[in-house]
Amino acid sequence: MKKLVAIDLDGTLLNDDLRLPSLSKEVLLKLNEEGFLIILATGRPFRALSSFYNAVKLTHPVICYNGALAFDPLDASFVPLKKKFAVSDIVSIFSLVKDKTTSFMCETHKKIYSTVFDSYLDHYFPYNSMDFLKGDIDMTLHEDVYTAIMRSEKKDDEMIEKTVTSHPNILYRHWTESPYSECFLKGVDKGVALQYIMDHYGIKKEDVYAFGDSNNDFEMLSLSGHPFAMKGSKSSRLKTSFPLTEEGNNDEGVAKTLQSLFIK
Repeated sequence: MKKLVAIDLDGTLLNDDLRLPSLSKEVLLKLNEEGFLIILATGRPFRALSSFYNAVKLTHPVICYNGALAFDPLDASFVPLKKKFAVSDIVSIFSLVKDKTTSFMCETHKKIYSTVFDSYLDHYFPYNSMDFLKGDIDMTLHEDVYTAIMRSEKKDDEMIEKTVTSHPNILYRHWTESPYSECFLKGVDKGVALQYIMDHYGIKKEDVYAFGDSNNDFEMLSLSGHPFAMKGSKSSRLKTSFPLTEEGNNDEGVAKTLQSLFIK
């Protein structure tokens, strides 16, 4: 039976320098050659993970935007899963919180809409190759989007959270130890996207291995028959719910776990 390995990127597969270390590359190449389905699952867009996808010669679907998009970069016959924010909701939210935020960004697969050039977000949502529209979101945005990310001076701003969650289908979360936060759609997560891929290939839970380090990986790990939270994870929810890898992301914990499971 074909096995599927779903792996988060930041804090999980990649080291803190956002690089794919040599052992990780070697192990994933070997498993890919042996017919494993390696599914990269991230909150980032595909352009931010394409170099890693290509480095290990993957030919499978990917999960982007925390499950809002699942598609196969090489197979047009794979029907994508797409879940977007309605432009009216994002414009409504922005118009109420803009005085509370110092950066507000959203994007489609071709365009970035942002109030400022945000060098921090540029690391994770690269501006290169994208149309960049700078200005107030309520003036520039005219289409549905995959993301809605904001930076505020106050980390726990109740007004922003109440504004976002006043929209019945939208939830709100902070990025760990960061002034950034994001909107996300109810019922849209990495787990839902992973189930979509599993159904496509007819893969059962007991043949799924998953790795993650943050709260946004919880549903994906819960769906897996063999879930692993990363050693050093800052998510108490993950650490108390799933087995931990013996090594963290800077010591290639994913690769070493897969090596011990499948490479003798």
